[in-house]
Amino acid sequence: MKLIKQYGLMRSGTNFAEIVFTKNYAVKFLDHKTTGSKHARPVWKKLKPRPDFVLVCVKEPFAWLDSIFRRLVHIRKQEPGNFRPWLAASLKRPVKAVDTKRTPVDVWNEFHRHWLSCTIVPVHVLRNEDTLRHKKAKKVFDRLAKDMGLDRLGAESAWEAPSFYVRASTEVRTKPFRPGYYRNRKYLERFGEELIAGVEARLDKSVLRRLGYEPTGK
Repeated sequence: MKLIKQYGLMRSGTNFAEIVFTKNYAVKFLDHKTTGSKHARPVWKKLKPRPDFVLVCVKEPFAWLDSIFRRLVHIRKQEPGNFRPWLAASLKRPVKAVDTKRTPVDVWNEFHRHWLSCTIVPVHVLRNEDTLRHKKAKKVFDRLAKDMGLDRLGAESAWEAPSFYVRASTEVRTKPFRPGYYRNRKYLERFGEELIAGVEARLDKSVLRRLGYEPTGK
C-alpha cells in the first residue's frame, strides 16, 4: 500500500480528499503524529517515514480568502460584516513582514510555494473547485489515483464521497454544503474591483500558474 503525505491550508479540502482516497483506493495517509501537521511547511529531507507522494490540496485564492474569513467569524475573531475592511487592512502591510504580521495572501503564496518545492518525491495537486460536482470529482480522483498507481477498492461503480462539510477525517457535519456558491463564484461579490486588484497584485503569478490558475482566479 502506497503512502501519501498531504498538505494544504485550512479550508482547502484536505479532510474531504483523505476520506475520498481512503474509501476508494488502496492508500494510506501519513498523519501529523509521524510526519507533522498537514498545514505546516516541512523540512523535506527530514520527512520520515518518506511518503511515495505529496498531495497538495488547494482552493482558488479568492475562494480561500472568503472561506478563511468565515472561519474567523466562526471562532469569533471577526465580525460577519467586516470582510472588506479586514482584507483591505491586511493588503497595506509590507510583503516582507514578520510571521505574525503576514497577510493572508502572503500565507497563500508562501505555503503553496513551499509545498510545490518538494523534490524528494513526486508532488500532485488537487484543486478544491474541481471536486464540487460528484461526477467530475470521480474523474479527478481517478486520474490522480492512476498517476499515482493506486488500486481501486471494491467495484468500479462503488465510488464514495461525502456530501457534507467535513470536519475531521472520521466525521462530517450535518449542515449541507453549498457547492453552487463556489461553482458559480458568488464569493467574488464580497470583494469589489479595488480589492480584487489588490489581491491580484499581491499573488505570486508563478505559483498561480503551477497550480493551474490565472490572474483573477480564472
